[in-house]
Amino acid sequence: KFNIPKITVIIVLVFLAFLCLSFLRAYLYYSYYRYKIGENSIMVRKGVFSIHEAEVPFEKIQNVDIFRGVLHRLLGLSSIYIQTAGYSESTEEIMEKHPGFVSEASIDGISEEEAKRIKQELINKKK
Repeated sequence: KFNIPKITVIIVLVFLAFLCLSFLRAYLYYSYYRYKIGENSIMVRKGVFSIHEAEVPFEKIQNVDIFRGVLHRLLGLSSIYIQTAGYSESTEEIMEKHPGFVSEASIDGISEEEAKRIKQELINKKK
């Protein structure tokens, strides 16, 4: 017979519920995450309950950065940050001051190859 205190059982159940909700949130977030490179602009849409849409015309794009932090590299992922003329700081400077808000549009959680392909396509369409 196991003699486990009730508080331990409650803590474990709360932890498991939190873990399940975290996975559900991540699944829903990426299920509703979309980006599309059109003829004249790139459109990024993300969010489940609070939806954020950004459409950036190619002629306004000033900089396209690929970011790969430690966790990104471990998982083989990259993020792309698309900056327009209104952003005068580098990605690193902006991330230090405003984590999570670094550009006009961003595409997160894509492979390194896909990030390089998108960056090159945006550069080519900007010309």
